[in-house]
Amino acid sequence: MRLLACLASLAITGALLAQSVALAGPQILFDYSYDTHGFFTPERRVLLEKAASVFTSRIGNTTWAPVDTSLSGGDYELAFFNPTTLDVSWTPNVVIPSNQITIYVGATDFRASPWTMMQDSVGDGAAQLLSIRNVTGGIRTVLANPLQFRPINASITFDLNGVQGFGGNGGAVTRQWHFDSDGNLQTDDRNPSDPDYYNYTDFYATAIHEIGHVLGINNPDMIKQVAGVDYDPGFGLAYMSQVESDGSGGYVFTGTNAAEHYFGHIGQNIPLDTDTKCHFADGVRSDTADGWLSLTYEDNQPFRVGFSELEFGALQDIGYTPEPATLSLLALGGIFLLRRRKGKA
Repeated sequence: MRLLACLASLAITGALLAQSVALAGPQILFDYSYDTHGFFTPERRVLLEKAASVFTSRIGNTTWAPVDTSLSGGDYELAFFNPTTLDVSWTPNVVIPSNQITIYVGATDFRASPWTMMQDSVGDGAAQLLSIRNVTGGIRTVLANPLQFRPINASITFDLNGVQGFGGNGGAVTRQWHFDSDGNLQTDDRNPSDPDYYNYTDFYATAIHEIGHVLGINNPDMIKQVAGVDYDPGFGLAYMSQVESDGSGGYVFTGTNAAEHYFGHIGQNIPLDTDTKCHFADGVRSDTADGWLSLTYEDNQPFRVGFSELEFGALQDIGYTPEPATLSLLALGGIFLLRRRKGKA
């Protein structure tokens, strides 16, 4: 009887381990070595890792192929954006292991940026930076696949002014980063008596926004417009091939999985922000009337917004295999794009 109990225990343990391995899936690694201003304190690193786990906890059944030209053949160049200096360099045939990307993070003074679209930040600017070019041969099936976006190593930079006090840069900085301090990301731990209560931008929510772009809800043409960095025409095609004109001067996302979560318009194409084409338009909701989206510039959003089911549907439309939200919770135990909120300057 004891032997049977032991075997049963081993079987259960084995099943749990198998489930754990299956759900491990792709990993997002952060490199802080270029954070020369010391923006990422240990506490802020914890928040960034938690933002990444929003995604990795749901995409355990997704597979990212190795980016390795010795295996696939062909050539490519990967852009490296220094997240502090904003210098850009290109390296040929960088190897990115299967199920892995590295995001380099740091902070810089957006108002001193060489890129004009950064210079009007009011303290809460953030940008994700990534590109590839000169893709030839077999590696094209990995990096320029219209059916499955393979994310690449990228950079995310945050506006350093957001930790230097309100009224910085001659009074031009009117917002600051809020870093959660109570460990409960389901609550707002700002001090209601703070006179600047409404002038904070949540770092955690912004990180989720930018990582969502890194993972593929991305219009590469934004990088070209802002930083003058060209890109391979197949880069981001899994997303951009599902962006179409609405016939009235606007654009819509046609992905069918995202459309299944479009509140009030199930199954219909989803309006996009016309300027960027990779943010959802004002008024788009996910599943419920209060289902706010992360990837939007909409005014008057709640202080902290997570990644919605509509947006996970969009990831599915570009080749991911996300776990349903409830299953994921059980298993876990329980373009160049500026991140600016309109109307909060």
